Amino acid sequence: MKIGIIANTKKEKSVDVIGKIQDYCRDKGIVLLLQGEYEHIAKKGDRILQIGEIVKEADIIVSVGGDGTFLKASHFIKNSGKPILGVNVGHLGFLAETRAGECVDVLDEVISEEGIIEKRMVLEGEFTGESYHCLNDIVIHMGSTLRIVDLKLSLNDVDVAHFRSDGIIFSTPTGSTAYSLAAGGPILIPTIDAIVITPIAPHNLGHRPFVVPSETNIEIELMSPQAIISFDGQLQRNLEMGDKIRIKKADFSINIIKRFKSNYFNLLREKLDWGG
Repeated sequence: MKIGIIANTKKEKSVDVIGKIQDYCRDKGIVLLLQGEYEHIAKKGDRILQIGEIVKEADIIVSVGGDGTFLKASHFIKNSGKPILGVNVGHLGFLAETRAGECVDVLDEVISEEGIIEKRMVLEGEFTGESYHCLNDIVIHMGSTLRIVDLKLSLNDVDVAHFRSDGIIFSTPTGSTAYSLAAGGPILIPTIDAIVITPIAPHNLGHRPFVVPSETNIEIELMSPQAIISFDGQLQRNLEMGDKIRIKKADFSINIIKRFKSNYFNLLREKLDWGG
């Protein structure tokens, strides 16, 4: 058994979590794979590798940081099928929902086959012959400028709407609690198979967020001189007028490790301060 860690090296608390996992691995005879940035805290038996090599060799990936670190790790995992556990040493933590003090208990559940592996939908965006994948969302926007973006939306080859807005968000159910929620989009249970389409500050008040089946083939055409497309906030590309972006459900999922007693509504109550 090998456990690989992908951590936010800027967070000091990451070192404490890694230390707990190191002790656990040593007790269980598990090989721990660490990034080069943590070579100074490596213990006997730990191996230092590049992130790509960690994903290739590990049986389980542990993301230590916040949701941004988790998304970064998911981009390295891609279609490898490797399960990922998100340990939160940041703030909100919808993806990295496991508390630092619980990480060893969750790993123990998974290794003893008592934990839960949830399959999460991934979006694929394609333009100019290149394909990109994301766990949370694809966003088209104008970047730092205050100009609006002009977009034409088609679903399954049918023209649906012409948006003049600050941008548009295409979100997975997992990403429905991220930028889409802040822009007024609905919350979806993460295991639902659907795509959320959320205009950002549309100039036509009739343009509201809506949900389409995951099998929908989406096409968006840029009618403005230029814009930016962002994948999970991790990768950005420039768009030019006339560019067409095709968005669909990817042919693979990301496997997320959950606690045996995990309940999504408890997470919503905690993170969104619903009370109760």
